[in-house]
Amino acid sequence: MEGLTPQRVKTVVRRAVRAGLDAEALGEFLASVDWGAVEADPKVRSMLGEMEGWATAYAEGELTRAEYVARLLTLLPGTGARNGRPVKGDDDIRAVGYASAPADRS
Repeated sequence: MEGLTPQRVKTVVRRAVRAGLDAEALGEFLASVDWGAVEADPKVRSMLGEMEGWATAYAEGELTRAEYVARLLTLLPGTGARNGRPVKGDDDIRAVGYASAPADRS
């Protein structure tokens, strides 16, 4: 975890949700984190802890794909993190009522 920055975590999240949801890539990233490493940025620890919890809940069927993506998007600063581009599944995300999904522009 040493040297891991909030920006790097956000980059991983952006890549994972860019084409819908790449849960496998997120799982591999989380598995690669050495929690025993020297002191890490508290913000990074918090982000990774949330991501671990959401990944587990999704894997166990406690979160739908849309709910998981919506939670991941809360780690990104607004819709600008996606440059206004829709992410596959945005309609599902709006349907469950998460504010981090972009507004309908139709």
